[in-house]
Amino acid sequence: MKYRVLTEDEFEALKDEFVKFLIVQGIDAASWQKMKDLEPDLAQKYLHDFSDFVFENTLQKIGYIDFFNGNRLKLFKCASDDIQLINIESVSKFETIQDFLKAMVSDLTGFTLQRHAKKYHPNRAVELFRMISSGGLVSDGHWYEKIEL
Repeated sequence: MKYRVLTEDEFEALKDEFVKFLIVQGIDAASWQKMKDLEPDLAQKYLHDFSDFVFENTLQKIGYIDFFNGNRLKLFKCASDDIQLINIESVSKFETIQDFLKAMVSDLTGFTLQRHAKKYHPNRAVELFRMISSGGLVSDGHWYEKIEL
C-alpha cells in the first residue's frame, strides 16, 4: 500500500466508483460478498488497491498546496517535474491568511519573502501526499499566482 486506506466515510462517498473498480476487476456484487465472507484478506487487498487508485488519481490533479500557521505562509506550485515555493514569514501572528496578506500588502515591514524550487523526492505523488498528510491544503493557487506577479 502506497498511501493509506480510505476511511469508511470516504469509501461511502466513493461507493459507485468502488463498484466500477470491482467490475473492472471482474468482481460482481455476489462475488464481492462471498470474498468478504470467505477471503477477508483478499477483500482487504482490493480495498487497499482501490485506496491507492483513488489517491494516485487525486494527487495527479493537484496544482497548488498552501500551509499557514499564523506567522508563516507557504505557497507551493506543484508542477510536473518540480515544486516551487513562495515562503512568507512575519514577525507578527495572524488569525487568517486573509489578515496575514492584508497586513503584508499594506506594509512589508516585518515580512520576509523567499522563493525556492526543487525536484520531487522520491516522486511527485509521494511528496504531495506527505504534504497533505502534514496539514497542507489543496488550493486553487489564487494566492500563489497573485504573489508570483
